Amino acid sequence: FFKQKTAYEISTRDWSSDVCSSDLIGAGASAASQVITNSSSSADSVLTYTGSSITFASALQDSGSRKLGLSLAGSSVFTLTGGSNTFGGTTTVGAGSTLSLGSGLATGTLGSGPVTVAGSFIYNRSDAYTLSAGNIFTGTGSVTISAGSLASATDGQFAMSGALNMGSSAGSAVTVSLNLSNGGSTFGSLLVRTNSATANTIAIGAGRTLRINGSVIVGYNSSATSATKLTVTGGGTLAIGAAGSPTNASFYVGYGSTTNITNAGTLDLTGLDNFYANLGTGSFIIGDFANSGGTGTAASTANLANVSNTIIATNISSDSNGNSGTPAGTYVQTMRLGAGTNVLNATNILVGGGENRGQAQIIFAGANGTLTVRNLAGTGRAGTFYLAYGGTNTASTPAGTVNLAGHSADILVTTLGIAGRVAAATASSPGNSQGTFTFDTGALDATTVNLSNRAHGDQTTAGTTGTLNLMASGGTGAVTIGTLNMGLNSGSNAATNGQSNATLNIGGGTVAITTFTMGNNSIGGGATAQTAAPVLATTNISGGATTVTTLNMNVNSSANTGTGNASVAALNISGGALTVTTLSLANTSNAAATATSTLSITGGTLTLGANLAYTKTAGTVNSTLTLNGGTLDLSGKSIGTASAP
Repeated sequence: FFKQKTAYEISTRDWSSDVCSSDLIGAGASAASQVITNSSSSADSVLTYTGSSITFASALQDSGSRKLGLSLAGSSVFTLTGGSNTFGGTTTVGAGSTLSLGSGLATGTLGSGPVTVAGSFIYNRSDAYTLSAGNIFTGTGSVTISAGSLASATDGQFAMSGALNMGSSAGSAVTVSLNLSNGGSTFGSLLVRTNSATANTIAIGAGRTLRINGSVIVGYNSSATSATKLTVTGGGTLAIGAAGSPTNASFYVGYGSTTNITNAGTLDLTGLDNFYANLGTGSFIIGDFANSGGTGTAASTANLANVSNTIIATNISSDSNGNSGTPAGTYVQTMRLGAGTNVLNATNILVGGGENRGQAQIIFAGANGTLTVRNLAGTGRAGTFYLAYGGTNTASTPAGTVNLAGHSADILVTTLGIAGRVAAATASSPGNSQGTFTFDTGALDATTVNLSNRAHGDQTTAGTTGTLNLMASGGTGAVTIGTLNMGLNSGSNAATNGQSNATLNIGGGTVAITTFTMGNNSIGGGATAQTAAPVLATTNISGGATTVTTLNMNVNSSANTGTGNASVAALNISGGALTVTTLSLANTSNAAATATSTLSITGGTLTLGANLAYTKTAGTVNSTLTLNGGTLDLSGKSIGTASAP
């Protein structure tokens, strides 16, 4: 060990004393030309520093076979700027201490030995620097890249349980790089915290892995609109957790939590081969996770990897707290699926404002790529797949879009919800919720589909608009739905005046639905005149083979006595084949209710397994059957019955 050295002791290399606590700069020659070494021929030595801040330009070197180590303790800040550090002993950065490699210039070298970090290690050279293969980093402390580019020399260069920070501090304008082309590494967490239009970069070589065993944050909470970007490239793998070892922590792309301020995060993995994230009870979140004012000023984006992607998380969410700006749709949170396989194993997939305010989309980056959706275990149904569907009471216009057109998808889900305000809340005038889901290839299997559900307990104005496209432009997809509810409006406020508008388009493949309700109006009592029909449900069939066990085209049980209290349902068949076991054109059960149903056949075939009828216990039913081409196959059944002609 060494103690505080005088100028004379350093210049004469007198290491007879044992602990160093302050200046280490000798007299005579410049600091950069001075050398501190181990004078012993029989034992390794350690230079221990316990002082405050020091910039150290002298060289630390071994002596023959005997190694020199470096140990920092207390609150010391030790900055290496010398260019000839070849010491091979262990570098130990104690808790509370900081070792900085470089001071912002292209100088400073580390020895060749292992590095144990309980405090902080900062890379602060302005250029590219490759660590020695012997610099194996371990420990619970943090590694911060505050400038330049830091490269590994071997696999397992960093085996840290502590954090990797990219950027010197929150909002730093200097972006940085980590090059793992020569070897993978492990960290306890990852924080990217710069503010720049230029991306931070990580390169992961083929067959190499960067593993993060905790939270990942691409962004920071800023006081003004900011942009934080991370681009990961290479033939390797970015792994968050591992199979059987979830992090149970969240992955954030964008991290704004200040009222009316957005931190726009961008995660670009398009140049990377593989992305794997096992978050367990954690969430994968795109967009502001908190924004009490609600005004969004930018959007966040996650572009997934090129070959394979697996995200396992309790919630996969782009249900941003920040709205989509003015005009609506200016800022849209985006997940772009990769050109290879994309697997989302989740309890809940939330696209656009359900509980919050945002607009969001899941789309493919290009012409190639597949999608698989399952539960956390990867073996059963995901719980919910919601597009702008939830209990939000915001006056903004939440929207969610999922467009899988031209891509094979295998989706197994319990509930698919497309555009819904479904919980009582305090605001009476929220904005419209809009959702569109497009599928045409592969398999979609949902226990329940709710397409446009306006069930907001206090809502008076605005409504929900949902569109479900199933092979709408052709396709070979196979769809199985247990219960399909479209055009639901149960707003209970006596002053309610808004529409649930649902559209289903079928143009190919096969669709099997057990119970299908087209329009259900049960809005609360009162005498409020309705500006538009509370329910508008439209199904367009232009191709494919669709089978329905029970089809209820129109149900109106509303007690509202205002004018315009109608539910409107239209089934338009221009091609393909629709087979229905039981079809009810309309059903009213309240004197104030009106149900208007239209069945139009201009092509294709409608085959019925029972009489074509309606049910009226009270109210008004308007039903129209138009046959202007195509085929109506009654299979010996009747139009109307004795009780309901």
